[in-house]
Amino acid sequence: MPKFNVTREMPYKAAELFAIAADVDTYKDFLPLVESSRTFDRERVSEGTERFKGELRVRYKKLHIDETFVSDVLADQPKLTVSSRSEGGLFEHVNAEWRFSDRKSGGATVEFQVDYKAKSRSLQFFMSGMFDYMVRKINNAFEERARELHGRTRLPAHG
Repeated sequence: MPKFNVTREMPYKAAELFAIAADVDTYKDFLPLVESSRTFDRERVSEGTERFKGELRVRYKKLHIDETFVSDVLADQPKLTVSSRSEGGLFEHVNAEWRFSDRKSGGATVEFQVDYKAKSRSLQFFMSGMFDYMVRKINNAFEERARELHGRTRLPAHG
């Protein structure tokens, strides 16, 4: 099953970046191909940890893709992780996880990992060439969102 990882260092606090990833309702405002996003069925699991459903409508007109994905999301603020699992539609599953950690020298390390399995071999083959590109586009959009919300630089990226 394909797995894609991107790790980057950013000049923001891990908690600030976690808040962006956990705010699924705003994904429509900054993630590429996301037409709409919303959350529902929220429940508090423990102090600082929430479980909820996240719904994303993804459209890619060139490929005639118009899919709505409903994911089970766990936003764990104490661990600074946001993970999701989606099943159905074109995919048997799509799992994604954001991990954030503060760096001693300032800024934070951001790890974004996605793995998926398409329902058909032909789609799996087709998506394998495009998925790495899309993961990087998502990460770039996430970084741009952090700059919009928190400024160009907050902390030194390297110490």
